[in-house]
Amino acid sequence: MEKKLVFAALVIGLVICGCTSAPQVTFESIVPDSTPSNYEGTWIHPNVNSENARIVFSGNSFSYLWNSGIINGRFINDGRRIQFLTADGRNWSTTHTLNTDELRLEQGKGGWHWYGTFQKIDTNQNVGLNGSWKHPNPQAQGATYIFNGNQFTYSRNNGFNTAGDFDFTGNKLTIRVSGQIVREYQCYFQKNGTQIYLSGISGDGNNYYQGLFEKQ
Repeated sequence: MEKKLVFAALVIGLVICGCTSAPQVTFESIVPDSTPSNYEGTWIHPNVNSENARIVFSGNSFSYLWNSGIINGRFINDGRRIQFLTADGRNWSTTHTLNTDELRLEQGKGGWHWYGTFQKIDTNQNVGLNGSWKHPNPQAQGATYIFNGNQFTYSRNNGFNTAGDFDFTGNKLTIRVSGQIVREYQCYFQKNGTQIYLSGISGDGNNYYQGLFEKQ
């Protein structure tokens, strides 16, 4: 009888102090839920070397996309840490901070290469390209696009300047000079249309910069 009481007290003590192991979270244990989360929407990595990395959150599902692949799965979070899980057993967790326009994922367990600051894309706003857009990075030498109708001018502080026409369909921006395509981008609006993010698909990347441009 004494041994049973000691064993019972030990079990109760373990439960109270939280020493029992929590059930392991798996992809299958996460019930699909379409209720929008605080992360709902599309977030793109602003680093031009990130291979156009972006994360799409929908309910408690996610898709991570980059130029050469896609990963789909489900996620859970406790307000500070997000855990991403996939059907093939991959499991990655990270601490994060979230505000209206930015989601910062710290490099965490799992070894996946997407971390850092992701910026939210405006997807449901009637915004247009018309106007002047300047690259804020000093290394871009003041790279500025001015769009008007279907015409554009582009200039940099080093004396490079040109003009031509463009097409903007969906998220694809095609730049032409004298009828020849010189640059193709994926174009995303951010921060209520005050920024555009241009991710190069093809063309002259030496003269025509990509990355973040701010409306002037």
